[in-house]
Order: sequence, then C-alpha cells, then structure tokens
Amino acid sequence: MAYFVKLPDPPSGPENGAERYVDVLNGMSTIGQRQLRRTGFGGYEVHTAATVCALLERWEKNASSPAVFFDVGANLGHYTLLVKGLWRDTTAVAFEPTPATHLWQRRVMYANGFEVRSEALAVGDSEREVTLYLSNKSDSSNSLNPEFRRHKGEVRVQCVTLDGYCDRNGLQPDLLKIDTETLEVATIRGSLGMIRTKRPAIVIEILNRGDDPGPELTEIFDELGGYHYYRITDAHGLAPSKQIFGAPDESFLNWLLVPEALDDAFFDSVAAWREQLAWCTPDTTIAPRRAGLVDRGKALLAEDHRARGLAMLERAVKHGDVAAHYHLGRSYEDAKRYEEAASQYRAGAAAGERSARRGLARAHRLGRGVPVDLAEAKRLLEEGAEQGDGRAAMELATILAETDPGAALAHYARAAELGIKQAHYHLARHFEDAKNYAKSVEHHRRGAEAGEVACIRGMARAYRLGRGVAKDETEATRWEAKLPAAT
Repeated sequence: MAYFVKLPDPPSGPENGAERYVDVLNGMSTIGQRQLRRTGFGGYEVHTAATVCALLERWEKNASSPAVFFDVGANLGHYTLLVKGLWRDTTAVAFEPTPATHLWQRRVMYANGFEVRSEALAVGDSEREVTLYLSNKSDSSNSLNPEFRRHKGEVRVQCVTLDGYCDRNGLQPDLLKIDTETLEVATIRGSLGMIRTKRPAIVIEILNRGDDPGPELTEIFDELGGYHYYRITDAHGLAPSKQIFGAPDESFLNWLLVPEALDDAFFDSVAAWREQLAWCTPDTTIAPRRAGLVDRGKALLAEDHRARGLAMLERAVKHGDVAAHYHLGRSYEDAKRYEEAASQYRAGAAAGERSARRGLARAHRLGRGVPVDLAEAKRLLEEGAEQGDGRAAMELATILAETDPGAALAHYARAAELGIKQAHYHLARHFEDAKNYAKSVEHHRRGAEAGEVACIRGMARAYRLGRGVAKDETEATRWEAKLPAAT
C-alpha cells in the first residue's frame, strides 16, 4: 500500500514545475505516519521545518558540495524525508533506537528510493548498551530516561556518541537535528569533539520537566565560543537569546544554535518556506485505495509507475474529469516534454480548470512549449482571478510585486477577498511599511481570524507597539497564546 504526502514547493517555484510527494506507506503504523496523515508537512513543527529548509537552501547556494544531515531521535524520519525529498543529494543519517520504529523508517526510506544511513542506535555521552523505556503515550516519547514518561516496557539498545560515530565513519554533519527526550545535554556532551572541529548548525529540542537543561547547554556553548542562540518561535522571525532555556509550558521547544549571527535574508527565507509549507495540508495527501481516477494516476506517477499513471490520467480525461489535464501537463512538464504539457494545460484551461490555467500561464511566462509571452501569462491569471481563483490572484501579485507594486497590491486584495489568508499578511506588511497602521491592523486581524500565523504574530506586535491600536500587553499576550493552536 502507498500513502503519499505532499512536500513543500521551494519558494522559487517547483523544479521543472513538478510537485513532489513522499510515500509513508500507510497513515497508521507509527506516530510519524499518523501525524503526517492528520496534518501533512504543513501541520507538524512547521516553524522548525521551515528553519531546516532555509538552512539547507542556504547551504545549497553557498557550498561547493551537498550537505550532510544527522537526524538524531528521528522516529519515522519526518525531517529526513523532508530533507531528502527536497535535496536528494544530501547525505542523511537517521538515528532511531526503537526497533519497530526503526524498521518502519527503513521501509519508508527504501520505498522512496532514498539513500539514507538508517541507524538503530541511541545517541548519548557514552558508548554502551542501555535501556530504552517504551512510552505509554506514543513511540515518539520513548526515552533513555525512565522518569520521562510512564512506560509500558523496555528494551536493550546500543548507544553511541556522535564523536565516536563520526570518527568511525569519516563523516561529520553540517546540520544536526537533536530530539532525544530529555537527553539533550548527554547527546551534546558526546558530540563536543565534532562540534569543536565542524561547528555545525544545530536544531535541538529543549524539554523542561522541572530541571531545565538550558543553563547547562548555555554554559557548554559559551565555552565553545562563537555560537548564537535562536528560539524557533514562528516562521517570520526567530527570537535571538543570550541564554538557552526550556519553557515550562512546553511552548516552542526547538532552538537553532548556529556559529554565526543570522541576517534578514535568512529570516526572509524561513518566512518563505513557512508560506510554502502552509499549502501541505491533509487534503493534499493521496491514499490510493480511496482515490478516484485522477488521484490514483497521481499516486502511480509519484511511485514512478509513469506509464500506468499516465494511462490512468488519460482514462480520467475520457471520463470527463478535466482536472486530469492539469496533472498530465505537470507530468509532461516534469519530463521536459513542454509542448505536450502546454497542450494539456490549454485543454484544461479551455474547460475552465483553474490549475491548468495557472499551468498555461506558467508555460507562457517561462517559454515552455509556447513562446515567452508575459502579457498572455498575466491575462490568464487575471482571467482566473476574475473567475474566483485566489491562487491565480496571488501568483499575479507575485509577478507584479517588483515592476508594478500598485497593481500587485490590488491583486493581493483580490486574493484576500477570495479566501487566500496569506494575502492578508502581504497587505498588512504594505500598510505597516507605509505607516498606515490602522489598515495594517485590519488585515492582520482578518488574516489572524482565518488562522494565518504571520498575521497572529502581527496582531501581537501591533498591541505591543501601539500601532493601529492602543498599547496593551495583555492583549498582545492573548494573541501570542493563539500561535500554538494555529500551527
């Protein structure tokens, strides 16, 4: 059985116009599979996921070789799937000591054709056999700490240090993700040699169960020197801090520790990835046994059964499902068969299929299968917006943002009217930059009420600074309290 979960499109646009999916095999066997079934990539630790994507994107732009990613406490491999799905050349090592979960991790990586070092190992401050306590709550809460959660059983597993592992394998991470269920300090202490020499970026979960590990970690990294600490709070602004700490209320558990200060370009990248992740909702997953002809064809294509997938989509066209034109077009575009892609988009657009119309606009904008014709691309998107396609309005606004800001603003407004909650953020930022704080608050409020995280944060900022509303710290805190539920 297959169960396909949509990956975020890069902010610069999907490679070759193709959406990407990963197959998690089913939506039930592990907490990782159940989480992706319930929320998609857009609903689980989305701020941290956006941060990881921004780090890998920056590495790809600036480095001469693919990154090395260590996922410590990987469970199914949520972050490994995200990284390998988007940056296939990345060397990934996923550590998961729970035997049953590790087996599912290996199966999922194999099903996707990902070359991943899937290690059935715990990671700590010494190399020995240890007891792993199996949580009553879920397989994501298994821990070497018997006091972490009530446990239903235990199993003996091998524990390694990252220093030892790296020495034996001749491999050091550029990006290290750590989620070891209260064993963060031990994991870091077993990695100090590697950290001193490699100085990787580190994404780490900090749990405070009455004994905050933050001060000890701060002391360790202060002694290492040069590291900067950012609490991952939301995708539009990491919070710098002089001290690492774990929040007693367990809000925003993850931190980014980096050997250089971050700049505005990085924050912008995180925000852009957060916006792309927002599209990865449960309704974008594909469970083939419950799907119609189009979704079954999409699933087969994602599984690399190209001929069968195309045949299924062509069958859907014959049955009058105009959405199949778009998916045929995307498949041909991915294969660089641009003329056939444009033909399918044209047929779908003529039948009023919104996604196909946007695909044809992209073809004209990029000159894929048709002559470059920016005016035609804009016309198609304007036509879509007039017919109620909010995404067309957003795409048109994005195209016009640099050359015609006034027109872009009008299309953001149209997108907002059509229910695209992200458009309210762009409108609010425009009015905030223009110091029209009343209008800025109006759009932040409308976006926030629709669940847009950036707008919720904007409301908190407005009350804290008194921009468009009276200063009110209580009200700012009330809005900030909405952030966990919104994500």
